[in-house]
Amino acid sequence: MSYFMTLRSVRVKSKFKKKGNLDYLDWAQAWQLTKMIYPDAKYQIHSPESDEERSYFTDGRTAEVRVTVTIQEISHQVRLAIMDNRNNSLPLEKITSRDVMDSIQRCKTKALAMHGLGLNAWTGEKDFITDDEFNQILDSDDVISARE
Repeated sequence: MSYFMTLRSVRVKSKFKKKGNLDYLDWAQAWQLTKMIYPDAKYQIHSPESDEERSYFTDGRTAEVRVTVTIQEISHQVRLAIMDNRNNSLPLEKITSRDVMDSIQRCKTKALAMHGLGLNAWTGEKDFITDDEFNQILDSDDVISARE
């Protein structure tokens, strides 16, 4: 099985948290699950070349963070706007260090989803199961799993 399918097969739905009507996978859970399977996984928080002390990029009005996650020598870089609790971009003058740090962790989780982990948070699916697991559920007497 590919590394993507391995991570895609990790059941994360029970680990989701809810904020308003949004379900999400907490960054700490996502990173822990990943490192348990791929201990060599790593991530990088990007900074603009012009200011390596700053961990966000700006167009002068709003800002975004960028994180790269590498697993088995495959890297995915993801960008994420620094947003308020309604998912609107924050104006640059209102961004706090807490907003930046929270966005970095969300961006890391999004990058992990590009590798397969918790991808169903964005697709709206239930936990992914393999064809073999699906057939085992159908053949069993486990009515609860069959309904899910």
